[in-house]
Amino acid sequence: MAPLVDIDAADPAVRAGHLATQAGQVLQDLPRRLHPSWIDTVGADPATLAAGGPELLNIALLARFDLRWPDLSAASHALELAWLLPPAQLARLCAARALFAVRGALARSVDAGARRRARALVGDASFEALVAVPQPRREDTALPADDTPAVLAHGLALLDAALQWRDARSRRLIALMLPPAGRPATPAAAQPPHAAAAEHTAFAAALHTLFPEHAWLFGSEPATSTSA
Repeated sequence: MAPLVDIDAADPAVRAGHLATQAGQVLQDLPRRLHPSWIDTVGADPATLAAGGPELLNIALLARFDLRWPDLSAASHALELAWLLPPAQLARLCAARALFAVRGALARSVDAGARRRARALVGDASFEALVAVPQPRREDTALPADDTPAVLAHGLALLDAALQWRDARSRRLIALMLPPAGRPATPAAAQPPHAAAAEHTAFAAALHTLFPEHAWLFGSEPATSTSA
């Protein structure tokens, strides 16, 4: 993937051009972007698809999931463009959102297994940045289980609760890039709306420290708005 310009430094027209190029690469390379479990549901004869090459499989995936070019300008926050990330990086983002909700418990935990699983999900640097963000103590907080699809699904559910997804095609692409959740994630007790909103705002503001390598998408300064 070609590196993109910093979101803060780029002229808006230049950035829009880079994002459009990235979007085109995603939709032209679905066999390597979508999770294999979803690709297996296409139902076409594997020999026929193999004979037709990756282009035929790409067309089959577009038709199977009714995928169309999302409207990049419709996104109210860069998080709604997370489908532009490679699948592994998108998974890190969703895992980070799930772990952000329990960052205080992770910081205090003496459960080496839970901390090791969390590090494996987001990487060492992102884990350290995540647990460094202060969080009020919550006694009802459960540490992440050893079930990666469930953790990712929970992270996506938390994003769903805060984002508007003005273009549903963006949300559909993100779901297809992640593994199907084998079972629903077990969420912590529901927070009051103001607390949930404050937590998501804190997550959005921390994106530039959690994922500095994706400054082209999330910026290199704290976000000031997550919805509109």
